[in-house]
Amino acid sequence: MTKPMNKIEILIDKLCPTGVEFRELGDVSQYSKHVMAPVESIQNAENTQVQVTEISPGNVVAMHNHIEQTEIIFGLSGISIFMFESKEVLLKPGDVVIISPGELHGARNDTSDPCRFMTVKLNYPGTDDTEW
Repeated sequence: MTKPMNKIEILIDKLCPTGVEFRELGDVSQYSKHVMAPVESIQNAENTQVQVTEISPGNVVAMHNHIEQTEIIFGLSGISIFMFESKEVLLKPGDVVIISPGELHGARNDTSDPCRFMTVKLNYPGTDDTEW
């Protein structure tokens, strides 16, 4: 018998009808992300991308910054901690964090459950502008 989908899985299924590919990013950080809406599919929002990121329990997205893009992060499930140079911010479902270009940041999951968040990337240059 198939396990029923939760609301996040239903949303991903609707937005990504051809399926989702989660990729581990190797030595830099242990998390997976999926582009839900690539730049060319978003109407009236040039240079914008939407993705869902999942951090497994105990894993970290290493400190990094983006040269051009602003990230608007929406908590979907689980609890993550966003780290900045001078503070840490708890992100729960329904919470929002805004990260400006050049702002050093990272995230971690200190819980025993996966955490997921949706990122809207504004002024996305079309290629990854991440500086690790």
